[in-house]
Amino acid sequence: MYKTAKEAVDRARAGEGPILIEAKTFRRLGHAQHDPAEYVPKEMRAYWEARDPILLYEKFLMSEKLLDAKSKKEMEGKIDALLQKEREFAENSPMPPAEFAAEGVYCTGDDCHKIQPKWERDKREVMPPKSSVSAVWTVEGFGAGKGSSGGIAPIHFGDTAGAQEKAENEDKLTPKSPVKTVGKKSAKVASARGAGALRRRSKASGDK
Repeated sequence: MYKTAKEAVDRARAGEGPILIEAKTFRRLGHAQHDPAEYVPKEMRAYWEARDPILLYEKFLMSEKLLDAKSKKEMEGKIDALLQKEREFAENSPMPPAEFAAEGVYCTGDDCHKIQPKWERDKREVMPPKSSVSAVWTVEGFGAGKGSSGGIAPIHFGDTAGAQEKAENEDKLTPKSPVKTVGKKSAKVASARGAGALRRRSKASGDK
């Protein structure tokens, strides 16, 4: 995640356009304490739990001898004590005034913060009209990607077949039924049989 975000930041600061990062994740717990999330398949839960970035990083630190069981226990003890202190402070504090609910929602400029962007290049070079560049980011291992019209997708992280290509693939995969051909002789026999059946029905109707 850090590597992807760094690439995106470096690219944006170089004036090559904005980036959309798709970070897929998994909610391991239910919506609330009363929700045990029993509707989640066990296989799906096991798959995502094995990809837990915190556990994976812990294993990495252990393998690199940067973390051991003792230091881990000490760290967890400090965190638990800190959380307990903050929890007690929050529970023992009075409720804030209702009018505070709308504060801190929108940034109001200097009244909000004094942070200024760090421009790696001249600001004029990374803003329109000089920043009118093709907003395409090719990710190694994922391809450039194509839009439904067949052109390069503006921001894409995978190869997607265009509409025409998709239709052609579906046409190739559709089983073809053999076309039945009827010879002239067979057609004459069928026509004669049909005419005979029609005369018999007409005669039967006249007799009635």
